[in-house]
Amino acid sequence: MTDDHQTPSRDQSDVAARLDELDGRLTDLEAAVQALRGYVGGRRGAVASVGRRADAALAAVDRIERDRQERTTEHDRQNTGDTDSPDDHPDSTGGGKR
Repeated sequence: MTDDHQTPSRDQSDVAARLDELDGRLTDLEAAVQALRGYVGGRRGAVASVGRRADAALAAVDRIERDRQERTTEHDRQNTGDTDSPDDHPDSTGGGKR
């Protein structure tokens, strides 16, 4: 009978040791998952920040291009409706001071 009583005790201690090992591994895995979540969250924040900066840069370029187009259009309008004499424009072919 002694062998029968020792076998369950050995099995129980083996199971207990295995449970302790698995519990330690589970704790390590949970810590690793939390670290990865933190890393991914940080990367998402960085990507969102870069996206916002890129959007702002594109909006600034759009404003610059729109302003340039408006100035070009206004400049063209002024040149086509020009009532000044050719002498007022030294670069024109009509003359001017040399």
